[in-house]
Amino acid sequence: GKGSAMGFGADVRNNDDRGVGEVFQDLEPEDLLKFGLIPEFVGRLPVLATLEDLDEDALVTILT
Repeated sequence: GKGSAMGFGADVRNNDDRGVGEVFQDLEPEDLLKFGLIPEFVGRLPVLATLEDLDEDALVTILT
């Protein structure tokens, strides 16, 4: 499960330290509506897929 962000042993990180994929994991259709996208467009997005940042090992795996 997810760890807690409280206590002495917590892994506390600044929001700026999160990658784009980590931010998009928390995104919900309601957020897109609040951002200003029209409901007709949001309704056509059947699945929200998140992408993680690629590291060097992942790029080598993809290219070979």
